[in-house]
Amino acid sequence: NRKITYAFVQDEWSLRPDWTLTAGVRADHYSDVGNTVNPRLALVWDTRYNLTSKLLLGRAFRAPSFQELYNINNPVALGNPDLQPETIESVELAFAYRPAQKLAVNLNLFHYEINRFLRLVPDPAPSTTQTAQNAGKLRANGLEVEASWEMSDALRLIGHAALQRSKDVETDQDPGNAPRRQAYVRLDWRFAPQWSF
Repeated sequence: NRKITYAFVQDEWSLRPDWTLTAGVRADHYSDVGNTVNPRLALVWDTRYNLTSKLLLGRAFRAPSFQELYNINNPVALGNPDLQPETIESVELAFAYRPAQKLAVNLNLFHYEINRFLRLVPDPAPSTTQTAQNAGKLRANGLEVEASWEMSDALRLIGHAALQRSKDVETDQDPGNAPRRQAYVRLDWRFAPQWSF
């Protein structure tokens, strides 16, 4: 069993007609892994009538799964009831640009750090098992670009591309499990009422 109790508060201030600040904080209590407090902050600037700029700062966490905490009969991966939640701190600079009524382009630049990274660590020989541990810190930088173009009432083109470089701070190696490059393109055709291809 896991019981979660949480509370959060958020407020928004209009600093000037074209500047808005949103601040919030969330506190969580997990019955099995303890407490965490996570603040978030967003500064939004309506730079021009068709351009919005945002600076986002935040902290979040991931509680260990039941498998990471309590696996005992798995012949390869064992749990660890002493695990702490992972935490992530992120900074993001985002731009939303609409050069035409039917064309929108978004650009996001980001940096994050994950602390107390949860991973399976090999147990000492001659054991062949691995045990879940809070073992390491990850850092990453990246960018994402997405666009949406309403070519006509029936056609819409959507695209997305992302680049990310992440590394394990201790080993200076790519930790895996996240793509370095990603791209996606989709064309939607609404050829009849309530039908699309």
